[in-house]
Amino acid sequence: MFVLILAIAIPAAVAEWPMKAGVQQAAAGSMDAANESFEAAYSSRNWDSDTALLAAQAFAGPAADGDQAAASFAIKWADQALQGTPHSFEAGLVLAIGQLNSGELDTARERLDELIRRAPFHEAPYIQRGIANFGLGNVDASIADLHKAAELSPRSDTPWTILARIYERIGNDAAAASALSRAVALAR
Repeated sequence: MFVLILAIAIPAAVAEWPMKAGVQQAAAGSMDAANESFEAAYSSRNWDSDTALLAAQAFAGPAADGDQAAASFAIKWADQALQGTPHSFEAGLVLAIGQLNSGELDTARERLDELIRRAPFHEAPYIQRGIANFGLGNVDASIADLHKAAELSPRSDTPWTILARIYERIGNDAAAASALSRAVALAR
């Protein structure tokens, strides 16, 4: 029994070092190096779908900021995580973020629609779908999604910040100023 415990514990512990390195490398913008670190961690702990999910999540932030390599890696690792846990909300959300920032707007919106059906009281998929809808030219749907996200998360400045940008882009300066004012007040 002791040997079995060691056979599981040692690879799990060894995987922590490259996982930590991968998270730090992704945050620093070294996407290829981060992916290599996550590959090393996954090779030690491929039975644990959380390993792939943690990798996917490390790439989600940079992907949302427009890093194309991060978006590709977010898709790769989210797909891997979903193979182990097909109904993972977190992996599905990261996959949608990767798709959205890889230009797969329709695919991302479909995934976000499904996530919203499954978790209608979580603001994150509404925010991402609002971005996708705007990119697809569905301005009214985008604004509705972001207002829903603000309703679900009344202390978050994120929906209001995005709404301010959208209103600015469509030329509604009064609504942009109002949304920005709410975002600034909430960010304090």
